[in-house]
Amino acid sequence: MSAKRVYILMVLAALFWSGAFITGKLAVREFPPFALTFFRFSFALPFVLWEKPLTYLPNATTEGWLAILYMAVFASVLGYLFQLIAIQNIGAPKAAIFINLVPVFTIMQSLLFLGEPFSWFKMLSACIIVTGVYLTTRPESGVKEAAGIKA
Repeated sequence: MSAKRVYILMVLAALFWSGAFITGKLAVREFPPFALTFFRFSFALPFVLWEKPLTYLPNATTEGWLAILYMAVFASVLGYLFQLIAIQNIGAPKAAIFINLVPVFTIMQSLLFLGEPFSWFKMLSACIIVTGVYLTTRPESGVKEAAGIKA
């Protein structure tokens, strides 16, 4: 696949991901996060079957099954459930900011589980990301006090 097509797919992924936050905000007004998570994964089932998992799942190794289980439970179901709970409590725009932490956790897990080499560039990048998330999600009163603005 050409680089141009990959970039287009990534832009579309970001567009659809932002749409998930907006529709999540609208949906949590009417339905609880657990029900919405169940609906999202029920909607995805035909796409899973389209991939014909029975052709390759029987050949999966123990490590492969553990990876599948991790992706299914933690990265997917719990990730979406926690995302909807956050949207319900702090709103879609603020919850969306926390997606920026994905690279930080990816760096940490790649160091721990994959034995990826540590680099100062990764550490600096993670610090910049965490600082950005903190600055954009800190309480408003703290920002106003730091700036000397009276409420």
